[in-house]
Amino acid sequence: MANISKLAELSVDFGSSKSNPRAYKVTKITPHHMAGNLAADDCARAHLYGEREASANYYISSDGTICAGVSENRRSWASANRENDHAAITIEVADITGAPDWRISREAYEALVELCADICTRYGFRPQYDGTPAGSLTMHKMFIDTECPGPHLEALIKDGTLERDILAKMDAPEPQPEPATLYRVQAGAFKILENAEGLRDQMTAAGFEAYLIKVGNLYKVQAGAFKSYENAEKLQRRLAVFGFDSFITTEAGTPSKPGTGKRSNEEIAREVIEGKWGNDPERSQRLEAAGYNAAAIQKEVNRILR
Repeated sequence: MANISKLAELSVDFGSSKSNPRAYKVTKITPHHMAGNLAADDCARAHLYGEREASANYYISSDGTICAGVSENRRSWASANRENDHAAITIEVADITGAPDWRISREAYEALVELCADICTRYGFRPQYDGTPAGSLTMHKMFIDTECPGPHLEALIKDGTLERDILAKMDAPEPQPEPATLYRVQAGAFKILENAEGLRDQMTAAGFEAYLIKVGNLYKVQAGAFKSYENAEKLQRRLAVFGFDSFITTEAGTPSKPGTGKRSNEEIAREVIEGKWGNDPERSQRLEAAGYNAAAIQKEVNRILR
């Protein structure tokens, strides 16, 4: 059994500090709140090096970043209850507001759900809040006089929202990767095969690897098959030098315009850092309009600049 979830982007090595070897199998999850808006790794270091006898297995920032703390094969010092901590993975979640609500962000909640689903799947148990320490979802306030996990997160646990969202994540079918879009350069489309072959042969004689595809009743003369739109543009420019008019299409032969091929979050984040997308709130609006998740891009920016 792995001692750190693959979802953790950061880690603070507690070693054997502020923890004990785990005596029981993991059968519970206990979400806590930080009572502050700290970065995940900052909260972990505050526990590790601070005077309080406190620690957790995981820490989640308001932007959804997950930091591993105490290794999963060790009990953290989180719930003021030996029995619970030996059986539970404990998770500290940042708050975006203070008292009295102690709210957590949407990004932090989604990260919590994903992490809980990963834990439950790996250790083979289902999340269940039954209002008692016997449930597989427990709260700090069950064991000591405290507001933790705060009214906002407590409500999500008590009304079954957290449990339902974890189960939905666990039971969801594995996402299938989307087929990569291939950009091709098309120089002609003919109803008569011989005409298509003639253009293909002209392009071949000029040094291009041209080929035919049949779509419906048309024979289309194309060249190249690129994941990068920019590479397709380079081929289009070369064809123009030799006098061949062309346009860029998708694999299916439908016209494509520049920018329809989405790039990775990291590429866009680096452009944001360079100032190419402007400043908020206009930047977020431009990103969303271009088909990107502004919060996910900001998370990637934070990761690069960390």
